[in-house]
This record gives sequence, C-alpha cells and structure tokens, in this order.
Amino acid sequence: MENSSQLMKLRDGVVIVDRASYLIIADPATGRAMRVSRNLLGLCTLLRDGTTREAISAYFSTTSAESGEPHSRQSEILLSIARAGLMGHGAESGLDETRRWVLSFGQDVPRRLAAAIGSLPNSVAWPLLGSLLAVAFAGIAESFRLSRIPSLHSFSGISILGAACYLLVLVPLHELAHAVSCEMAGARVGAMGIVFRNALFPTPFVDTSRSYLIACTWKRFWIPAAGPVVDIIGLGAAAWVLCLSDRDMCGKSIAASLFTLGMICSYVNTSPLLASDGSRMLATLVNDDLARRNAFALHPGPASKPAMRVTYRAAACAHLLVGIAILSAWWACLCK
Repeated sequence: MENSSQLMKLRDGVVIVDRASYLIIADPATGRAMRVSRNLLGLCTLLRDGTTREAISAYFSTTSAESGEPHSRQSEILLSIARAGLMGHGAESGLDETRRWVLSFGQDVPRRLAAAIGSLPNSVAWPLLGSLLAVAFAGIAESFRLSRIPSLHSFSGISILGAACYLLVLVPLHELAHAVSCEMAGARVGAMGIVFRNALFPTPFVDTSRSYLIACTWKRFWIPAAGPVVDIIGLGAAAWVLCLSDRDMCGKSIAASLFTLGMICSYVNTSPLLASDGSRMLATLVNDDLARRNAFALHPGPASKPAMRVTYRAAACAHLLVGIAILSAWWACLCK
C-alpha cells in the first residue's frame, strides 16, 4: 500500500469469532469468511476498529517474535483478507493483487445435484461411491499390469485433443464436485464459474468460503476431497479405456492424454507440500488452517501443536514416497 496513512478497516458488520485454536473473520450478511491463526487476534482487532499501514507495521514489529508471523508476511495477510471480500471499500487499494475478471455461472446446478444425491439413502450413496473408486483403482492397477500406460518421453502421451478434453470436461467437473459437496454439507456456494487472471488466463473456480459454518470436521473435509475423488474416477475411466481398447483405436490417444494429465494433476493436487486440495484436506483433519506453513516453519505459531506438525510432516513424506513408487512403476512398465 503506497500511502501508509490510508485507513484500513474491516467491512461494517464483520465479526471475529474465536475458536480457541484459530480465528474466523466472517461477514454474516454475505456469508464470506476466512480462517486465520489465533496469533493474529491483535491485527484483527486493529482492522475492526480501523487502523493505518504504519500502525500495522508497528504491530508486526513488536509481536513478530512472539507470534511467529514474519514481518514480511504482513502484506500477504492483508491481501488475503481483502481477497476474501472482508475489507471496507477502498481499504484494499494499493495492494499488489493480480487483476481478475470473473464470469459466474450461478449456483443452481450444484444445488440441484446436491439435492439429488442427498435424496439417496446412505446405504446406497456410500457403497456406490466406494464401488466407483474401487473400479477406478482396479483400472489404474490393470493398466500398469498390462503395460498399457502412455509414454513419458517428450510428452508423447498427451495430444492436443486429449488436453482440451481434460481442461473442458474434467477440470470443470472437479470444481463442480467441490460445489456439490459444499452444498451437501449445508453451506451455500457463493459462486462458481471462470476467473480470468490479468484478463488472460482462464481458471475454473468455486467459492466455498461459507464452509466455516460447518461444524462437522468430516463434512468440511469432503469439500476439498470431492475434487480429487472426481479426478481419480476420471483417471480410472481413462485407464480402463487403455486396457480394453485396441492399440489403433482413434479414441485411445484421448484416453492416453486423460490418463497422463489425470495422473500428474491428481498427484500434485493432493500434495500436502503445496497450496492444494491435499493440504486443505489435511489442515481440516488436524484443525489448523495454517498447518502447512506451521509444519515446516522455523518459528511456528504458539497455537500450533507439536503433534500436528509431526502428523503433517509424516503425511507429506508418505505422499512423496507414493509419488516415487508411481514413477518407478511407470518407468518399469515402459522399460519392458
């Protein structure tokens, strides 16, 4: 922010909810909210009452050693609050945020799908989901056993048409799954559609910021988990096409592309080391929205528990080992 004396303040009506191990900054009127470390209670109080950039800098200078929040992170934290739509009008000006233009598709589709799925009894819904995942994993394993997996050399396993199918079909389905899961958990989806960053790069998005209203940990967990579940089912479908189709079948190049991109994106999107669905899933289970940063920080926040950091690091190591095992199996199949 260029003008250090410019007033920064949360929107009128925004409340700060103390959940013992973290804080929730929420706007009840719009349903928008974000979770922050409890170490930032002082900052939230300043923003609620109205403050300046100089006062915020002074706050970080005097509390950084105690709170574990590096002084260099203050702009990132302020920008995150502004992006969540919780800053007052004009308070976010001067923040170095990438310009975005949003094309929204509304919320009718996820709500109707959530209602349809929710109408199924649990004795049917969960076995059906388990069966789909079992078939998907069986197809992936069979494609490796039969050495039907595409080549990794020079991206020869990816065609333009296959990449287009992945971007236009599976990626939107991934985001739709997040929206449906959020609606089924009892929190309204704010919006879903395409966001154009710098007016050039289209990215599907879904606003699930109201998930803070969900008290049940497992329901919150399924919101980020729904996307990877769809990825795995799509990956399994592509694997079965590779296993059952002839080598000269015209659709096999598309299946090969879907398999390669699905395998790469599924692994990356479940990584606890990145700001991905995987890190959000794990953060939900350990009840710490800053778990990824605290797990690997030299000076984690005092609200961060040692057991959480050990658990998170162990999960990250396990995920890396799974990736190494997949690459080794892939290479071994190609070398046959």
